Amino acid sequence: MINPFNITKAVDYTDFDIEKYWVDFGNTGFKEFLKPNSPKPMLIIGSKGSGKTHMLKYFSYELQKIRYKEDYSDILTKDKYLGIFMRCSGINSERFKGKTYTEEQWLSIFGYYLDLWFAQKLLRIIQDFNIPSDQQVSISNEIIKIFNKFDGEIPKSFDELLSLFIDLQKDLDYNIDNIGFIEVSNVKIAVSFGRLIFGIPQIFEKELQQFKGVNFLYIIDEFENITENQQRLINSLYREKELPVSFRISGRPYAYKTYKTLGSGEENVYQSEYERAILDDLFREDPVKYKNFIIQMSLKKLEQNGYNITQNQFFDFFEEFSLNDFYLKCNEKANKYYHVHLRKLSDSLRKIKYKEKEITTISKNLIFEKDLLIEKVNLILFYREWKKNDVNLVEISKQVKKSAEQYFKTNDKKSDIGKVLSYYKDDLLDQLAKESQESFPSYVGIDNFIKLSSGIPRTFLNLMKNSFENAYFESGKIPFKECVISLHAQEKAIKEASEWFFDENRIPFITNRVYSPSKILNNICNYLRALRFSDLPPECSINLFSIDITLFKQEYLEVIKILEEYSYLIKSNNRLTKNNGPKNETFFINGTIAAYYNIAISKRGVVNFQKDVLEAIFNDDKDGVIKDKVKNYNAPFESEEFQRKQLKLLI
Repeated sequence: MINPFNITKAVDYTDFDIEKYWVDFGNTGFKEFLKPNSPKPMLIIGSKGSGKTHMLKYFSYELQKIRYKEDYSDILTKDKYLGIFMRCSGINSERFKGKTYTEEQWLSIFGYYLDLWFAQKLLRIIQDFNIPSDQQVSISNEIIKIFNKFDGEIPKSFDELLSLFIDLQKDLDYNIDNIGFIEVSNVKIAVSFGRLIFGIPQIFEKELQQFKGVNFLYIIDEFENITENQQRLINSLYREKELPVSFRISGRPYAYKTYKTLGSGEENVYQSEYERAILDDLFREDPVKYKNFIIQMSLKKLEQNGYNITQNQFFDFFEEFSLNDFYLKCNEKANKYYHVHLRKLSDSLRKIKYKEKEITTISKNLIFEKDLLIEKVNLILFYREWKKNDVNLVEISKQVKKSAEQYFKTNDKKSDIGKVLSYYKDDLLDQLAKESQESFPSYVGIDNFIKLSSGIPRTFLNLMKNSFENAYFESGKIPFKECVISLHAQEKAIKEASEWFFDENRIPFITNRVYSPSKILNNICNYLRALRFSDLPPECSINLFSIDITLFKQEYLEVIKILEEYSYLIKSNNRLTKNNGPKNETFFINGTIAAYYNIAISKRGVVNFQKDVLEAIFNDDKDGVIKDKVKNYNAPFESEEFQRKQLKLLI
């Protein structure tokens, strides 16, 4: 049995695998996103697992070769760019610091190393184009002229030139590795920083007709894996770039430690020295396109592993949530005529000194045996009137009972019950699941898996990988061939994906950090969950929350930023908060984290975090602010805020 979703990282794929499993975003979405022909440098930002490396590798020369097979000249005439790919983790940047050299000396050595590295990559590419030997001699001679000092024999071919660069790098590696072990270092920098990176493409364009108009695109991935000063060096490189060269530099949201350059330290300015493209936004701005991309990616993985199924069949292989089966499970775990929510109601009525006879009458009026969801809506309508305070609760329960019977007959979507169901159905189902200790129904199914992924494809692949394995070990049959993926297998996969996400995106511990981001996330999610499962939730599908950034301490905003950079929180760009101002920012909880905390994954209502709430979140609610806020949404509504309203009514 081969799990077609087993590999979720591009680094575990060969170049042929990347080509084999490639799915574009729309027709030409990734090409329009990356703009490989544009001379303007671009910084690519994407969360861990967003597919940056997969995309960038696809536009590298290694993949261009595979696509054009043996006719490499088509790369120059059709693509009009050469993708020269480098992963920062591959150069082991930690070697270039400490020991006997100053930081400035190490930067010079690091720059020289980059020049040699890219020169080798570029020469290996050019060798595929069968340049005549006489031109190789003249071009090699021109390239040697770039050196500040060269004492050896001038190479007469690209093979000899490549061997020279390999030897220079080996010699540099030897000296770097032996600093501190040998008395005298032999590190000699033979060429000024950037001259090979820019000079070699310029010579090729000048001397070789087929390279005229071709963009030499240096693709630098995993920018977070080099130091701040090393980033300054590369910032200087793309600031001072020379045609026909351009850069695509990719990293996670926290990758870009500085935008300063060397020398004066002047900063590169967005839209002046570089463009910026956020891969997460590409996926999140168009849910329909993202869903189609995810489905096509899944089908491609299945197809390449011998599972020939259509898109419609793909959906059929996932067991669907059944409301009737869910009701049966709920009724098995709670007395049919006295559910948990009704016991809670009775306890609340006792707190305000209602008599047992009245409590029994109210409970009987609100029970709705024919439909548990309608029964839950009955309580919401009842609590709405109760919160108005100046009401006869027995009479209100009678009116609610009448409305429920009427709705059951007419299914009137415009009625009070119809409106509540249209907004709160998922919340009420999850409340029933919580009360009955059943699995939450609002997370299962492919559509919900896509929501859970929150625009991060690797999260979806992880859900699919675990679902496939769970279904196989549960039944002994192969999913997508011999069995469907059961609800239980899906539910287990969601739990595993949440745990995986926490582990995969672990925030580094810093001793002098005032607030723990993980702890603050926990406080935020617990507050949102408490509101969602309250008797009278302030909003439906609670996940979104807004803050006025002008009101809060800088250290609070720094923690929010860290949580955003590690994709626990995601900034919402297309939702307006109620009564929002220009300084309000709205965030939602990443889907797998939302599932872990039983928060909604649909995003509708926005909870506004006032200053007192955020202070409480960051200080463990020492003054009971959050506890009091939550009371305001739970019968018998005994919060200080509610008591103040009662006093006004009496006056």
